[in-house]
Amino acid sequence: RKRTVKGEPDGGKGAKQQKTDTGSGSHVKDRPEMQKKAREGQEYWLDQVKKLRTAWAAHKGCGGNAAFTAQVDACQQLQIKSQHECLLRTLQIASADGLIVASPFSRECDNSASFLGWTGFHVQKPHAAAFKGRVTDLFPPDLKKNTLHTTFRRAGLTPDKWPQGWDGSSPFLYSQEKRQAYAPTRSGG
Repeated sequence: RKRTVKGEPDGGKGAKQQKTDTGSGSHVKDRPEMQKKAREGQEYWLDQVKKLRTAWAAHKGCGGNAAFTAQVDACQQLQIKSQHECLLRTLQIASADGLIVASPFSRECDNSASFLGWTGFHVQKPHAAAFKGRVTDLFPPDLKKNTLHTTFRRAGLTPDKWPQGWDGSSPFLYSQEKRQAYAPTRSGG
């Protein structure tokens, strides 16, 4: 029998100890091979985000950019997954390098009207291959096209047609509906 403290909303456990059941992970509960693959993925993205944090800090156009700093701060406040922090930092570095042009940033660095402040971007045609290369280099070598596209869908940043987005003919624009359709369980990422 569980013991609770009357009058305290969390039963006296403290906010950090209280656990809510969101169903997250229930599909892998009795599947150790999936648990192993998920742990390996988390380790991979943690390693990638560490590398990008170092590159970002060393880049002249990133650390001094107030909008970029606010977006990175929002990542930590919202506890954004490493894969999305990698995408954010890659977009920021690519913007600072002139590979893409960002649409006007949202003042709110959440996912209600933007991907951490990003409302969209346009790939610069002369740098299309370099930009796509940077993005694909984030992933393990056996990257499938759908995995790449789903990462952008989960961020809510998609072009009308993928080939035109990658070659700079069409912008990537934020869509909350698209993001929610691919990442419906977490508002943070």
